[in-house]
Amino acid sequence: MFTFAMRACTTTDLVSLVLESRLDLVELHVTQGARIYASGEAVVDFMEASAFGTFLRPVPDELRPLLRADLVAAFDARRGSEGVVVRGWGVRFVATRV
Repeated sequence: MFTFAMRACTTTDLVSLVLESRLDLVELHVTQGARIYASGEAVVDFMEASAFGTFLRPVPDELRPLLRADLVAAFDARRGSEGVVVRGWGVRFVATRV
């Protein structure tokens, strides 16, 4: 058993990878999740902490503070009574060797 993550990869892409690897797809689970943050600052802090230092790496050093401030403001603009809700989808599958 192994685990991997791919961003910007569709469920169809993942299933194709499994089948192209000559594996037998046994189970496929698509789940929706949500995280709630107190503020836009908390969202960006989490993104930076969970990206192993690569979150803003492509952005030139002198522009990072401005981009960070824009991201915080954009998330804060979406804040509701319960906080900032960030929704996402996950895919888990079980495959066996044929």
